Amino acid sequence: MESSDSSAPVDNPEISDSPPPAETRSQTDPQYENAGEGLAALAVILVVLSFIFLGVGLYRMYNYDDANDKVVGGDAYNYIILGIRGLAFIGIGIASAVISVVCAVFSAAKKATFLNRSVSTVPKL
Repeated sequence: MESSDSSAPVDNPEISDSPPPAETRSQTDPQYENAGEGLAALAVILVVLSFIFLGVGLYRMYNYDDANDKVVGGDAYNYIILGIRGLAFIGIGIASAVISVVCAVFSAAKKATFLNRSVSTVPKL
């Protein structure tokens, strides 16, 4: 009777951390069909927030109501303060737009990786 070597590695595909090769998985596999969807949803939410912040920033900069927006005694100082507040909102809007683009790129790369496709869509000549 031969004894089995217990130190030999066991090839068990159920324990593997890496995704299965492209030949063994279908593109409609439920485990991989939603790859990158969370990042895509986050990108859409951040785009909407960026438009909101840009709109609020422009409103803050150019809408001056003497009764509600008075921060200090002089009008010139109030214009400066409200302008800087508006620029802060616009800066937040731009930052969220940049983060949304990064999320969209990572989402596309993740989906392309799981579907075994290239990220680039430029056809070869």
